[in-house]
Amino acid sequence: MQSLVLFDGIKVNDLLRRSTIRITTNIVSIAVEKNDQTQELLQKAFNLIHYDKGELLLIIQGEQSIKLIINDKNKEKIVSIFPRKAILHIEDNIAEINIHLSNEAVKTPGIITVLTSELMVHNINIVESMSCVPEMLFFVKQKDIVKSYELLFKLCHKNS
Repeated sequence: MQSLVLFDGIKVNDLLRRSTIRITTNIVSIAVEKNDQTQELLQKAFNLIHYDKGELLLIIQGEQSIKLIINDKNKEKIVSIFPRKAILHIEDNIAEINIHLSNEAVKTPGIITVLTSELMVHNINIVESMSCVPEMLFFVKQKDIVKSYELLFKLCHKNS
């Protein structure tokens, strides 16, 4: 199988070869209404997370909702902060794939599409995605994490 070639003859596997991939399992996503009360209560969540122990708290804010992505072990603590009516959805059993892209990969148009397409063609749904360049984070159902990791690892390290 030949390597996919992007603009100016750049091969995808050459761009991704220096990327690293890390996975984290047992993650929960909690969506809450976005209003003044939840914005204020959100401050309490930061004090409940032990970052020095590797615990996770990621926050994505949209126009109408706020999503908190946390370790499953903190689920009850975080849920208890918010009024029940403010909680829109809880998605359990998800896992994170964190791809730390090389500088060249970050600057290449289409590289994120290559990564997401690799998962899509193998019938893996991305539940959530976000970036904090040079890190690209994909969240998938936990049942798909091993397959997701293997696919992306092969893509990044083809012929290396």
